Amino acid sequence: MGYDYYILKVLHIYCNDQDLFQIELERQGCNYRLPYKKADHHDNYGDVLAAYKKQAPMSPMTIYTNHRFSNLNLETKYRTLIEYALHQYDKSWRDITCVMKVEERLET
Repeated sequence: MGYDYYILKVLHIYCNDQDLFQIELERQGCNYRLPYKKADHHDNYGDVLAAYKKQAPMSPMTIYTNHRFSNLNLETKYRTLIEYALHQYDKSWRDITCVMKVEERLET
C-alpha cells in the first residue's frame, strides 16, 4: 500500500544567515485518515481532504543559536551529527549562526 504523503524531519544549518545545508533526520510515510470514504459522500470529500492537507506541521524548533545549544538534551542528541556534516562541508562551529529542526510534508 502506498502513502498519501511523507513527513520529513530535517535540520536546517544556517551559516551567515544563509541556509547552507540540510540533514534529514526522519522520514515517515502517512495516509490521510478521513472520517468516511470517497464513495460514501461524493459532495463533501474534496473539502474534507483539503482540510486534512492544511493541518499544520510541527512548529520549527531552534536547536542552536548564538554559538550554543538551546539545552543539554539537544546538544547530546545532535552534536555528533552536526559535526559530521560540518566536516563534509569544510565548516566549523564558528561558521554556524543557527540550526533549526523543521517538519516538511511531501505529497505523493
